[in-house]
Amino acid sequence: MPNFSMRGSEPFAPPLPEMARSEGYVLLATEHRKYYEMACNLARSIRFQDPSRPIALICDESLVTDDRIARFDRIVLLPRRDRFVGVLNKLRLFEVSPFERSLFVDGDCLMMRSSVSPYWQSFTGGCNTLGQKLTEGQWKGLDIRTITREIGTDYLVKMNAGVIFFDRSPLSEHMFEYMIDLFGHKAAKVSTIHQNRPGQYSMEPILGAAMARFGVEPMSLQPRAGSLMVSTLDARHIRASLQRGVVYLEKPHWRTRLRINVPGAALWTAHAPIFLHFIGLKPRPLYESLVTELAATE
Repeated sequence: MPNFSMRGSEPFAPPLPEMARSEGYVLLATEHRKYYEMACNLARSIRFQDPSRPIALICDESLVTDDRIARFDRIVLLPRRDRFVGVLNKLRLFEVSPFERSLFVDGDCLMMRSSVSPYWQSFTGGCNTLGQKLTEGQWKGLDIRTITREIGTDYLVKMNAGVIFFDRSPLSEHMFEYMIDLFGHKAAKVSTIHQNRPGQYSMEPILGAAMARFGVEPMSLQPRAGSLMVSTLDARHIRASLQRGVVYLEKPHWRTRLRINVPGAALWTAHAPIFLHFIGLKPRPLYESLVTELAATE
């Protein structure tokens, strides 16, 4: 049975063993039951691929209602705070994670491969993920130069915040404080509305601003591990099976997205990711078949 804890007036549960405190996975489920269901599926896939590292669920108390809580080593109840809805609760991860070193993973992911340790080893601290520096252009409908002038940097880090490493260092603490401050005072200037939900801003430009502001270099791809996380958005030829140990998909090159044909250019890139990110749980039949495979492993 997992330990329970709550920030605020309630005390923490007894500390985890040393190995468990050192590094672990952090999952988030708030507001809707479907996010808890997805977190349970993700936790099951992590158990299958990386049983040595513990898993913490950050959630609303109302969502924890069945025996599947046993899939988590730690459950932290997240008090509601005004304006922090949906993905914006990622800005609160530092205050609630029970681990010294954490890897947050979005609930609509499944862990398909076990070769994650090189990424844990390459993570050097702060709040970080894979990404690239941008000095100009557009991202999520935002003008990069407008944002960099606003935050006083030369660049912005572009990334997908489906996976985020962070630790309990002063650097991480300052970065999360900075992100919360940006959200509180400049959200409309440095971010954009997420999924057309009023009041819910995208967390990614805010994280990208913090990484630039604190000089945190985006993590690099670890060739022997493969891609850390790849989404199914705009992908083709997706194949995945846990029982057969298969995960493969092709993502379009930017020229393909713009329908620019360059003779001889590789317009599609093949990936075998550790975490497969099912945006909108699509393709739904593949996601459900993988969940069925996971159920057969228990």
